[in-house]
Amino acid sequence: MRLFPYPCPKELFPIGYQDIRIGKQKEDRPKVISQYLVENLVAAGTERIFVILGEGKSDIMRYYGDGKRFGTNIVYLYQEER
Repeated sequence: MRLFPYPCPKELFPIGYQDIRIGKQKEDRPKVISQYLVENLVAAGTERIFVILGEGKSDIMRYYGDGKRFGTNIVYLYQEER
């Protein structure tokens, strides 16, 4: 509710930009806030990241997928209750 009307989880709020290569072209694309944490964990040598998801957070799983494009393995755990 605090980021209303932003339609995604706050972890996927865009803040900053990243260079993305599409073919031979380089584009600036938004970078989500939680990606900074993932990149720092990878830089520190983390090989597997566990992400706990609750209701309404499936967009995070779609964004990060298995983690390969970020240089790690991401595993998801679902919690039914807080």
